[in-house]
Amino acid sequence: MPPAGYLAATLLLVLSWGLGGGTMWGSWVAGAGGWLAWVHCLNENIRRGRPGRAFPLAALPWLLLILYLGSERTSMDPESELIRDTGLLARLRDEDFHFSLKGWTGASEAYFGNRSLWPWRLAERAHWLDAHPDRYCGSLPEAEPALLELAGLLRAWTGGEDLQMPDAGAPREELCLALGQCADPDWVVLQVDAETGCRVIAGAVCFPTGWDFESALGEPLREIHAAVPGLNAAAGPRIERLLAALRPGQSWERMNWGLTLSRELNQHPARDLPKLDAVDTLSEVWLRLEWQSLSRMPSSGCVLFGIRPLHLSFEDLAECAGAGATLRRQLSTMPEPMRRYKRLAGCLERLLRRLDGQDE
Repeated sequence: MPPAGYLAATLLLVLSWGLGGGTMWGSWVAGAGGWLAWVHCLNENIRRGRPGRAFPLAALPWLLLILYLGSERTSMDPESELIRDTGLLARLRDEDFHFSLKGWTGASEAYFGNRSLWPWRLAERAHWLDAHPDRYCGSLPEAEPALLELAGLLRAWTGGEDLQMPDAGAPREELCLALGQCADPDWVVLQVDAETGCRVIAGAVCFPTGWDFESALGEPLREIHAAVPGLNAAAGPRIERLLAALRPGQSWERMNWGLTLSRELNQHPARDLPKLDAVDTLSEVWLRLEWQSLSRMPSSGCVLFGIRPLHLSFEDLAECAGAGATLRRQLSTMPEPMRRYKRLAGCLERLLRRLDGQDE
């Protein structure tokens, strides 16, 4: 029968497996249990004149620790965990590719709040806003009332915890920069006009997906969307009607998707990150989801557009039967101009074969 100390250390390991909940402290406790088992078994068996039996006994806790870390690997990844818990993959519709405006109703407080879940992303936002403030943040003079209103909304949605706001009467640029660090999602303020349509008047976009906020500031939405092949023709009027119909207190949410060679949150064109058409192996490919939110600001009447990027490896996606099949259908029915726009031409056949379950 193994020594009592060995049983106690192994019990500690098993308990840490159950109580760790995928957090780092659980792994440390598991490691402590394995270490105690090793030391005790080695000492006990050497004392009894059986040193050869120490190593097989001590190996078991370390094996359990390896299995523990392996089983909890994905839950250690907050992005993958959020994708799983929110069911965002289920939002991928099993239908041919088209510009869909289908979405769901959410809550702005839930979308923009919960700052404590994203400390590293908030730190990265602060980094980019400090390094290149004009590239990632800006506002027009007419946006000042909306920015003041947004400050009050973010205080309410986040509970006001740890928000660093400038003093009353501070310059508009200083207020905009401060608001850019208050919430995890990127945000854009759109001014809605029944005759001229929607126009970008303010924003803090630190994690763009291949576009430049600085050049979009002040531009009508239809001009910004003109870069996407077929978008204005297929959905332009519907987008304008959707934005005009939003009501205060409503958060209308949707999901956009793309494929990328980088898991970097900030995919600004100036960073010149690797493009998808340069892929060597599919293990380098990531599904980039954009969880978007649209809500009407009560006082100014502007539309607040939130963008939260999340990543899932293409290999993990290919193992998700429903989501993988849906993505395959979308890719195979995508028009050629959109394939070129998304830089899929050079790797599309390999992506489709992998989604069919074939090895690369």
